[in-house]
Amino acid sequence: MELHGLIFHPCFFLHPPESVRVFRIESGGTGNVSAAWWKKFAACPFTNVEEMTLNTQHMALGNWTSSDDEEEQQNDIKFWIFGVGDVKMENLRKFRAPLLETLQISHGPLDLLERVLKKNPQLDEDSVKRLSAACMLDKAYQMETADLMDENVYCDQNQVC
Repeated sequence: MELHGLIFHPCFFLHPPESVRVFRIESGGTGNVSAAWWKKFAACPFTNVEEMTLNTQHMALGNWTSSDDEEEQQNDIKFWIFGVGDVKMENLRKFRAPLLETLQISHGPLDLLERVLKKNPQLDEDSVKRLSAACMLDKAYQMETADLMDENVYCDQNQVC
């Protein structure tokens, strides 16, 4: 199953049929997804998917939201820096997420790569190396910026920085 760009709305997640073995999202510049999408993604078991490629990033507030969207109702920057807590997928042999592997804090859930790595012990060596390196990079970045988040250096929509 291969998806190019968004389908309907950034929070719409299309569950793949059980017959799908390869799952790819190739953004083509439109692979922005919402926090709601990431939560649905993490809850999907991807039962028979063995190979996954994600070229997605977390979308910031923009003109795609409506007043009903959970993201539109959040003014706190900490809402936008989030984790999924767990993933249901357990059968992956290959996993690539180029944007997430560079720096998760800008492109998706902070804990996603670590959760994928832990829940999928049969990942190939290349996937394990890339995910492990990305997790170490993210942990270092999080430690470096933790003080900034705690001190509320970031501004919400109602503040002037």
